[in-house]
Amino acid sequence: DQHVRAADHVQHQFDGGSLLEVQRQAASVAQQQVVLQWAWHTQTRGLLAIHPQHRGAHVSQQHGRHGPGAYARQLADAASAKHGKGKARLIAKVERAEAIVTEALQSIIDESDGIMVARGDLAIEVGNPAVPALQKRMIRMALDANKFTITATQMMESMISAPVPTRAEVSDVANAVLDGTDAVMLSAESATGQFPVKTIEQMAAICIEAEKSEVVHLDTDFLDQRFERIDQAIALGALFTAHHLNATAIAALTDSGSTPIWMSRHNIRVPIFALTSRVETQRALSTYRNVRPFSIGKGADRESALIQVEERLKKLGVVKSGDTIVLTIGEPMDQPGGTNTLKIIKVH
Repeated sequence: DQHVRAADHVQHQFDGGSLLEVQRQAASVAQQQVVLQWAWHTQTRGLLAIHPQHRGAHVSQQHGRHGPGAYARQLADAASAKHGKGKARLIAKVERAEAIVTEALQSIIDESDGIMVARGDLAIEVGNPAVPALQKRMIRMALDANKFTITATQMMESMISAPVPTRAEVSDVANAVLDGTDAVMLSAESATGQFPVKTIEQMAAICIEAEKSEVVHLDTDFLDQRFERIDQAIALGALFTAHHLNATAIAALTDSGSTPIWMSRHNIRVPIFALTSRVETQRALSTYRNVRPFSIGKGADRESALIQVEERLKKLGVVKSGDTIVLTIGEPMDQPGGTNTLKIIKVH
C-alpha cells in the first residue's frame, strides 16, 4: 500500500497483468480530512464492475472510481456501479470522510442495496473516537431506508492467534447487533487465523445472545405511521399482530421479498420465515436479520401453499400443535408487490 501524507498529485499506472493481479496491486491512499479525486481507467473499471456477474454472484461490492475496495463517496459512484451490476445486488463500502456527510450518505444508501460499515479505513479518515457513533448513525439510516448493513473490521481480531475472544471484542460484536446491523463480518480471523471455526462459533453465540436482549418498540415505531402501499401496511400489521398475540412465527409468502424485508427493519422476537419460489429472492433475503428464507413450489395454489407453510415449520421444529402463525400472502399469488392478505393460523 502507498500512504501519502502530503502531495498535490499522485499518479499510479498498472501495466498488464490479470484482473486479480490488478486488484492486489491497487494502491490505497488516505489522509484524514482530505478529499482525494481519482481517475480510474474506464476499461479496467468496467472489467471490475462486471466481474461478479460473470461468476454468477448475487452480491457485488461497489467498484467505483477509486478502484478495488470501492471507496463509496458520491452518488455518481453508486449509480454507475448499480447500472452495470446486472442482477447482482450492490453493497456500498463506506469508508471515506466525505461519504459520511448526511446528504452524501443518504444518496449512497438510496442507490445501493446495502452498505458496509468499513470501520478500519473509516477510522483512518475520521479518527477512532468518531467511529462508534458513525456506526450507529449509518446502521439507523440504512434501517430507515429498508436497506441492509454489514459491520466489519477487527471484530474478533485476537482470535487470529487465540482460541477465545477478548471481552472488548464480545462487546463490540454484541453492540453491532444491538445497533441493528444485519450481518457482522470476519476478515483475517477466518481467512488466515489459527481458529476459524471457533471464531465463527463464538461470533454466532454472541449474536444469538445479543438478540435476546433487543428491546421491542413496535408501538412507538408505528405511532403516526402512514402507508401508501397495501403490501407495506400488511407487512407491518403482521408484525404488530404477531407481537401482541405472542405468535410463534411469522410466515411471508413472497415473490419480490419486499414484505419480509419491511418486517426485518423492526426488532421483534418472532422469527420471520420467507417462502418464495424465486431462487434470487431466497438468496437476497438471506442477508437480512431475523429472516429465514425457504423455497416453495412455483405455481402452488393458496390452499396447498398454506399446507406447505405449516408442514415446513413443523418439520423444522419451529411450531407445534396449538401454536399461532401469522401469515401474509398475496391473492392472486406470484405477483410482485401483491401481498394483500394477513391470516392468523392455529397449528393443528
